[in-house]
Amino acid sequence: MKTLLLTLVAILGIGATNTSAALKPESFRTENFKPETFSLRNGAQRTVVRGELTIKFVTVMEDSRCPVDVNCIWAGNAKIQVKVTDRRGHTKMMELNTNGEPKGDQFGPYAISLVNLTPKPTQRKHTPSRYNARLSIQRERR
Repeated sequence: MKTLLLTLVAILGIGATNTSAALKPESFRTENFKPETFSLRNGAQRTVVRGELTIKFVTVMEDSRCPVDVNCIWAGNAKIQVKVTDRRGHTKMMELNTNGEPKGDQFGPYAISLVNLTPKPTQRKHTPSRYNARLSIQRERR
């Protein structure tokens, strides 16, 4: 009788452990988080990562990239400023570069980086409002 009771308790304990693991929501498993890539026009903002963050493309701070219709010795760099805000109102200003450092920055568990900035410069001037930043955001594993 004791053996039967102990066996039953052991089986129920194993079953409860497997059930709780099976009920764990996929969204809490950070190893399943895929990077989110999106574009923002200069001055625009967007809510990302299921509403966790809002990212605003504040301005282009510099654009010394080599114009596409010119041969240059150095590729140059473009630097943008973005404002990141979480649900609780915490904010961080970031400066991200196309060719210089830093290309990315950390905000809590999120890594945010500048993938590219378009349009690329030409010898003609263009208006800053035409800039589009391609950004990538990924939750870091804990």
